[in-house]
Amino acid sequence: MTQIALQLKPVTMESLKQLAKTSGACVSLYLPAFQQGAGTGRSDVVLRSLVNRAEEQLKARDVANVDVEDLRAQSFEDWMQRGHSQGIAIFRAPGVLEGYWLPQNVQESVHVSAAFHIIPALAQMAAPPEFWVVALTRKGVRLMHGSPDGIAQAKLPA
Repeated sequence: MTQIALQLKPVTMESLKQLAKTSGACVSLYLPAFQQGAGTGRSDVVLRSLVNRAEEQLKARDVANVDVEDLRAQSFEDWMQRGHSQGIAIFRAPGVLEGYWLPQNVQESVHVSAAFHIIPALAQMAAPPEFWVVALTRKGVRLMHGSPDGIAQAKLPA
């Protein structure tokens, strides 16, 4: 088996359209980002677990033409720790190996079906990555910072 280094790219609407055209046995993996201090190598452990789950689903469906073994040796730990991504989507099918960094966090998941599961990545294309709200009342001013993960009060400069 030849080792393939997966190059991550930003997810775009065009890349999702191309993936949507793929049919056959398709494996979609979603890997969330982990906070600093969550343990060194955490994303690599989760990736190997997702690959194991994908292999089990492929065997249960009696699909032998999709090789996910090359994904087991991938490592995105440095990428994640440098804060480049809030999540990673990996798509594998016969003749297809694509990896994308996502602007927002995703739930850890694995999908094996007749087409790639692109809905989590597509949803990220529609959601704004972050926003700010200024709340004005007679008693004061508050600044709120929002993201797909929630909203929290931010400190106002003095």
